[in-house]
Amino acid sequence: MRLIAFALLLVPAVLGALERLAVPSSELEHPIWQRHDPASTVQVDHSAWGAFLERHLRVGPGANRLDYAGAGASGRAALGGYIDTLQGVAVTTLSRDEQFAYWVNLYNAATIALILDNYPLESIRDIG
Repeated sequence: MRLIAFALLLVPAVLGALERLAVPSSELEHPIWQRHDPASTVQVDHSAWGAFLERHLRVGPGANRLDYAGAGASGRAALGGYIDTLQGVAVTTLSRDEQFAYWVNLYNAATIALILDNYPLESIRDIG
């Protein structure tokens, strides 16, 4: 009976240790993700992204949709230029709030660029 009780106490500890080995931490612990400048007043220029969205985003009832077909080569070029500009930003010199805006906008722009590079398609999941 004591052996069973001991085993029952041991199982959660063992499973917890295995989980920590198998599952990556949900926190961004790497030093590169921790670096920022809380005193920074630098603001990343996202006006090219705003202009792209203003030109190609169709606001509708229930959902907003991007006009991928209408973006064409000029839209791809404008989006590519914006992404290239973001790649030149020293992210670790930004404040936390500015970093957040940077990463969200870069993620969204890169996702749309990926879709445009593979357009037309039914779903982003169709991209190999």
